[in-house]
Amino acid sequence: MYEHRSVLKDSVLKEIGKRVSDEMRSSDIMIRWGGEAFLVLCPRTDLKDASMLAERLREKITVPRSGAGCGEFWRRPLAGIRNPERSN
Repeated sequence: MYEHRSVLKDSVLKEIGKRVSDEMRSSDIMIRWGGEAFLVLCPRTDLKDASMLAERLREKITVPRSGAGCGEFWRRPLAGIRNPERSN
């Protein structure tokens, strides 16, 4: 059973990665962060554009728990935006 869950989890992560990369610009960089998270770096992007990208990505990867047969692996995505020009 664990092997099946692992294969399913890998396929979900690949699908999320594809959906994210389809929305990114050529200057953006996507990194798999830890086991189940992705980090998207958006150089030379202001807060408004970064927020719009984060919302588009959230919409693309949010799937009802019953969708695509992925069950518990689909979670509601979280997004954080950091402006390196601001201290704190």
